[in-house]
Amino acid sequence: MTHNLSPQTDARGVVVSECKPSSLEDYERALYQFQSNFGDPTETLAATVKNDPEFVMGHVFNASAMLMMTERQYIPAQRDILTQTLIESAICADNTGLASNLISERSVHKPFSPLTRRFNAKIKTH
Repeated sequence: MTHNLSPQTDARGVVVSECKPSSLEDYERALYQFQSNFGDPTETLAATVKNDPEFVMGHVFNASAMLMMTERQYIPAQRDILTQTLIESAICADNTGLASNLISERSVHKPFSPLTRRFNAKIKTH
């Protein structure tokens, strides 16, 4: 499902991936939290991408923030975010072959995860 919104820019004028207006506001809030060490940007972004799973920059920034935290507890979540971003990008680019391969690989490692089930359903309807 694509939002079909016109290209948006962040507060610095940089074009961002399609997203709901509230997602862009959350992204800016998370960026402020990350830069100021005030609040939890990963928590903000987790809620954002849950409500707008096609907001690619939200996934990318969330993974980047977790990587910079360098805590091993975040490694599984980082892998999930990067995999989700790759699959979403392949689906948006109508590259169902790549998306199917990525989903198949994910299904081997996490066959019963909600994310795997969601992508399997999404690729079948695409």
